[in-house]
Amino acid sequence: MPAPLAYFLTWTTYGTRLHGDPRGTVDLDHNQVGRPMLQADDKRWQRMCNKLAQSPFTLSPEAEDAVKEAIRAHVAFREWCLLALETPVNHVHVVVDCRQPGEAMPKHPDIVVKEFKSYGTRELRSRGIVGTARRVWGDHGSTRWINNEDGLFAAIDYVSRLQ
Repeated sequence: MPAPLAYFLTWTTYGTRLHGDPRGTVDLDHNQVGRPMLQADDKRWQRMCNKLAQSPFTLSPEAEDAVKEAIRAHVAFREWCLLALETPVNHVHVVVDCRQPGEAMPKHPDIVVKEFKSYGTRELRSRGIVGTARRVWGDHGSTRWINNEDGLFAAIDYVSRLQ
């Protein structure tokens, strides 16, 4: 398989998008582009809410700025190419080209998401926006491989303009 042109990465803040949510979510069985997401399920959503160890976390304007700066710094450190970045109140979207000279494939997108979450959390804590015990991010995230220019332009447009 050829290397992707970029990744379209999305992850949520802690507790803001739980299975059963009317907006839909994905899991291992409902995770294909163009296929239906999990349907709304009030009972499942309530069970998920009851399992939360802390209240849901949303990004204040100061937190959004901190997360954006952390992601930009990490991209620069890795010598990647950041194509789009947006931090709405309850999630983060990134379109990034992680290819590096001499590497056959870019870093795996799951690792990239973990690194972005880690850098974002570290920056939030260093600025005193969140404490050390505060959960900031939901588990996992969406990692879409972009393999053609049409998909790349669509992802950049979605993040930059439609959010």
